[in-house]
Amino acid sequence: MGNDFRKVIFRFVVCLSIVIVILLLTAPKAC
Repeated sequence: MGNDFRKVIFRFVVCLSIVIVILLLTAPKAC
């Protein structure tokens, strides 16, 4: 059960970091 929880957190962190990178890359162009 602990392993699954870690996998979920890891996936969430990876997705979040990808979204942040995309926002950082697109923000300068939007401005």
